[in-house]
Amino acid sequence: MVDTTPGSPPQGLVTSQRPYAPSLSDLLFDLIDRLPGHPWLFYASLWLILMLVELVVNQTTVLSQPLYVVTLTAPFVLALMHWTDNLARAALEEFHPVMDCDDTMYASLAYRLTTTPAIYLLGGCVAGVLAGGIYYAVVPVPTRAAIFQISASELSTHYHHFIGIVDLAAAFVLIAFMRHKMQIMREILAKWANVNLFDLRRVYAFSRTTAFSAISLTVLVYLWLGSLTFLNQNTILILVLGGLLVNGAISFALPLVDTHQLLVTEKRRLLLDNARRTEAMTAELRRRIDGGDETLTGMDNVYKTLHSLEIEHTALQRVATWPWQPETARLVALAVFFPIALWVIQQILRRILVM
Repeated sequence: MVDTTPGSPPQGLVTSQRPYAPSLSDLLFDLIDRLPGHPWLFYASLWLILMLVELVVNQTTVLSQPLYVVTLTAPFVLALMHWTDNLARAALEEFHPVMDCDDTMYASLAYRLTTTPAIYLLGGCVAGVLAGGIYYAVVPVPTRAAIFQISASELSTHYHHFIGIVDLAAAFVLIAFMRHKMQIMREILAKWANVNLFDLRRVYAFSRTTAFSAISLTVLVYLWLGSLTFLNQNTILILVLGGLLVNGAISFALPLVDTHQLLVTEKRRLLLDNARRTEAMTAELRRRIDGGDETLTGMDNVYKTLHSLEIEHTALQRVATWPWQPETARLVALAVFFPIALWVIQQILRRILVM
């Protein structure tokens, strides 16, 4: 998303802090932010408009379940991208105090984190158009009409060619968008982080961003899976949805793996330093014991030091090196695996009832 603060360079100007021009999605998000009301009102209104168009095109007063998801996808993806940009910006601001970089580098990283290069969006759109072309070439019109429960009129057919390609393009754009976010987050965490093992609050900042993206993406995927019928005739859609689900899981974990390695390295360094000091104090203790009565003076201080080192060692061993809070990981796991477990239980109960 483009910085619009007073005194900032023009949007199209490429500088050291802005290595590339903003994409159309970033310009759209900035425009939406300047509209009156909350941005979510815009996306909800867009969904409502698409549903109304569906009602007109299909000449009906009630939409089928698949069409609710079809009309939701593009607004949902735009809203997810918009909100992820906002969360990423807030996470970087929270993480800033533990970053080892100057203001110029920070400004460049902030711009790159919240601004998607146009080539990513172009690549996603091209992939979506190709996938849509293959899908419509392989799946005949009557089958598509049965799957999505739409009328077989020429107007409805052409409109759903368009909206289907838009949805597929949105899915691939989202994959490219999250890949870009993941790449910049990994750079920030790997190159510029100066973590404190005893204060991990700021390290958790990015995990909230990646968790939100992963959960939101999972919700969209399961909405599609829950609405589709004839799954064996939706191979392309299933592959796209599977790719989105995998991308969501990777986008949650992979940017944080580098931070995990940093925390592991820092923990190992502190434990080695603790072991070295413990060894030195143990040697001092033995020296005094072997030296006789005249060297036993101050043994209480030696004991206190060894006890303090033992407390430090125990505290270090308890420090978790995964850069997310336990409830965050549980929430992501619940969002991903609970629907699967529910589906498995449903299938088992269905077979039992049939028997």
